[in-house]
Amino acid sequence: MDYTQYFKSIIDLGYIEDGKSLVAQCVYGTLADDDFMHKYYWSKLKPNSITEEELSGKYNMVKVEGHDFYICKYAVSQGEWEKMYKGSNDNPSCFKKGDNYPVERVSWYDAMLYIMKLNKETGLCFRLPSEKEWVWACEYSKAHKRNVDSVAWHRGNSGGRSHPVRETPKRISGDHGIKNMLGNVWEWCSDWSIEGGSRHVSRGGSWSFAAGSASSSSRYYGNPNSGNYS
Repeated sequence: MDYTQYFKSIIDLGYIEDGKSLVAQCVYGTLADDDFMHKYYWSKLKPNSITEEELSGKYNMVKVEGHDFYICKYAVSQGEWEKMYKGSNDNPSCFKKGDNYPVERVSWYDAMLYIMKLNKETGLCFRLPSEKEWVWACEYSKAHKRNVDSVAWHRGNSGGRSHPVRETPKRISGDHGIKNMLGNVWEWCSDWSIEGGSRHVSRGGSWSFAAGSASSSSRYYGNPNSGNYS
């Protein structure tokens, strides 16, 4: 998906009435505020009240201790993606091995549109984490303190493919249920990359990268129009 289709979709979903000036700003990378898009359309929603128990039970979310946000314990699965888009024909993944596998080949714009559809459907305010939030969540899961071969699917142990979102190479406890912050598939963050120009940051490494990429400090700069299968 390119940015023009993305903003057309925002208009179609009823978030904004006229996206022309906003498109131009994004094309030329002049948005200094990383959270601009979130603020822009979150203000259009009236969130339903929801309890911590509902967030945990229905949406698999956990509060990151010491910080004022919740994060989903797992990456978005192919089953969740197909449910949102009403069928497998809209599943962009390369490894179509089952509902519990992570959806991949998803661009940043694809991810944002999925979240907007989710918000529209639920009346809640989900979003991508910022880089800082991603790091805090990774640290909370303690993945960065464990042996990489135990917590992360990488080139050396993945068998050349992705793995189910709730599955780690070895059984892990004490991670607050947060799985695959490292390895398996790269995870988009909301931030624009300062070093990488008009690109977005993804974190965590993947099944196709060396074990060294499965680190809380590893960063990857991706074109927001592109998605790959790692």
